[in-house]
Parts: sequence; C-alpha cells; structure tokens
Amino acid sequence: MSYEENKKVDEEDFDKLNNEIRLQFPDAPFTISLSVIDKYEDLHKLDEPFTDEEFIFICDDRIDKHNYYYSEWPEEELNDLQDFIVIERESIEKPITLRQIINEMIKSEHYTDEDISGDFHNFLVDFYRKDEDSMEYYADFES
Repeated sequence: MSYEENKKVDEEDFDKLNNEIRLQFPDAPFTISLSVIDKYEDLHKLDEPFTDEEFIFICDDRIDKHNYYYSEWPEEELNDLQDFIVIERESIEKPITLRQIINEMIKSEHYTDEDISGDFHNFLVDFYRKDEDSMEYYADFES
C-alpha cells in the first residue's frame, strides 16, 4: 500500500472513530481524544477495567495559574473552580471503566461549568496519577 493510500485509510479510520465517540457521548462538554483509543478497533477499551479500586477521584489538571487560560484569574476564584468527582464501582463484579469515568465527567457540574468548558485545553487525552499509591487520577486535557 502506498503512503497516500495508507494515509487515506488512517484518516478514514480517524473520522470513523471520532464520529462513533460523538455518537456514544453526545453531551460531552469536551472532546474525547484518548491516547489509548487511537483506532476504531480500540473502542472496546472504553468498557475494559480501568482500575479495580472501589472508588477513585478524578481531578481536572487544567485549573492552575501555569495554564495560560487561568493565569490572570484571582487565586480565590481558582480555588472555587478546583473540584474533583468521585467514581465508585457499580458492584464487586464490575470494575470502574473509562466509559463510566467519562459519563460521570459529562454529568458533573464542574465539566459543564461555562468557565471550565471555555478553556481551550478541551481535548481529554488521558488520565494519570501523580502518586502510584493515590486514588486521585487527573484528567489530562490538551489543546
């Protein structure tokens, strides 16, 4: 397959993936562009176990003076914007999945807040922990 043909296949798969994500999460106040789901065939990863923990906290990594969008905001207002959501296992047999996390984020008042949704770092690309033993995960957003 030539480079041009391969590129066209990649673009078609990318478009197909993005369309499907928009169909599955139509009310998302952010763009879902997870690094672990970079092909249409990877959509099954939304329903695979993300963690076996009973509950986790999801924090927004954007609310910081180092983020240009918030650099001029008064500290008190930034503190008010800081928030986390709790994600709990539905049952012992059902671990927390990416789909569950994303759906909880979509329902959260934090992510639908006008100030938060106006941040141009609006592409959800990953989740990470600052500390391996922590139950705090950070939603990693990029522009």
